[in-house]
Amino acid sequence: MINFMNPFLSIGLPARNEEESVEQAINSIVKSTAWKNAGEGNRELIVCVNGSSDKTAQICRKLGQRTPELRVLETSHSGKNNAINQITKAANPRAQEIYFSDADVIPQRNAIERTLTGLRENPKMKFASAICIPLESYKPPKHRTPTEAFYVEAVRFAKKKELLQLVGQGYAANRSFLLSHPLPNTNLIGDDRYINAKFKNLIKPIYSAKVFYRSPNIGDLVRQRTRQKVQRRALVEQFPETKELTIKNTKSLSPRRMDFFKYLTPKARVGLVLNQGAELVATVKAKRAQKDVWPKVKSAKLRRRR
Repeated sequence: MINFMNPFLSIGLPARNEEESVEQAINSIVKSTAWKNAGEGNRELIVCVNGSSDKTAQICRKLGQRTPELRVLETSHSGKNNAINQITKAANPRAQEIYFSDADVIPQRNAIERTLTGLRENPKMKFASAICIPLESYKPPKHRTPTEAFYVEAVRFAKKKELLQLVGQGYAANRSFLLSHPLPNTNLIGDDRYINAKFKNLIKPIYSAKVFYRSPNIGDLVRQRTRQKVQRRALVEQFPETKELTIKNTKSLSPRRMDFFKYLTPKARVGLVLNQGAELVATVKAKRAQKDVWPKVKSAKLRRRR
């Protein structure tokens, strides 16, 4: 039964080689308050499997047997931006907004609803972003590794100082705006980095909406940092007008420039040193990287609800 009282709910899930985590991500979405409140006939979940070489598509189709509102798109193009553009085009015309989620994170049950509500209540904004919270925030401090402690305390500080930007793990976008401003069709520029550089004044952070992720280990941290540096370089080269804001955004979140060292616990300070070491290694690796460096990051996967 179609519910005309509520706005149509459209959720997009780009997925590439996510057979280990995509089922849990989808289960979390269909258990969310946004999904339940929308009601049958007034919601959709579009998974765009892009360039996968594993069983992601098969898993999603199987899940679609019990969730008829789930649609699976497949493309050989291995790019998240292209997947987002495809989802935007394929979305139900009734959808005025689309919530995009990564396939390896877990949104809090009310995160999607709060993010979409924040966007709808601010008509001048074209994007609204949830906040990424390390799962280790719920670990007793004594059980956190130095790297985990650093992540937890850095996010807490950035939230307090309102330094957080749009994150690709969970955000809502105005569909008509995204149709007229499609993301660049390249693997080398991340969706969140591009949006933050091009449309910073059109983004509304929703601090009450939480998306959970697992802090990466040092090896995966290096891989992530390398990818981010390659993306930043590609963004500035392809869109020179973003250079000033890209540099400013990067500096505002740099641990070397954030005045939060004195707030860190001793364990987190060790994590900061390890983070800076990973940053140096990633800088060297990024200079040699000339193509897509999307890593297979296993340590940051969330496979079951917590």
